Amino acid sequence: MKKLILLSAVIILALIIAWRLQPNPDGSTVDDKEVKAAGTFDECVKEGNPVLESYPPSCRTKEGKLITQNIGNENTLNDKIKIISPRPVEKIVSPLKITGEARGNWFFEAQFTAKLLGEKGEIIGEGIMTTDKEWMTEKFVPFSGEIEFVASSSAKGKLILEKANPSGLTENDETLIVPVLLR
Repeated sequence: MKKLILLSAVIILALIIAWRLQPNPDGSTVDDKEVKAAGTFDECVKEGNPVLESYPPSCRTKEGKLITQNIGNENTLNDKIKIISPRPVEKIVSPLKITGEARGNWFFEAQFTAKLLGEKGEIIGEGIMTTDKEWMTEKFVPFSGEIEFVASSSAKGKLILEKANPSGLTENDETLIVPVLLR
């Protein structure tokens, strides 16, 4: 009985923590979910609040809470893939030229795929990222590619770089997500 109560308490605690860590709809995070004055990073900046010189940028509300700009997941994958262009939250135009470097295991046959999504998650462009360097290495290898797209009425999008996964095993899937502004 004590084990059941302890297990229930752990599950409830985990659910509360997961709820508190959920991002806002725009992907920004707030260190206190109770703060509603400036709910997103963009709203916080528009209200004239100070922006801290940090990466990713953070805006401090009048109440003293920090709202961090959504830059995707590049900080968690920077030991595997690094994007040079476009940078997170950069305004992009078609054709979108993409450059960066990735570890050799990100490639298969010297390539991997990229997708550009609109604000509602719809695919608005796709492309192949390639390298002309030796890709069968554990070192970083430069890549480049291009995606042509037609921006719909949405202003926000996401560039998704997908690790090549010839095995098809889900445990080998990885994606770099870069929020962008469509023009």
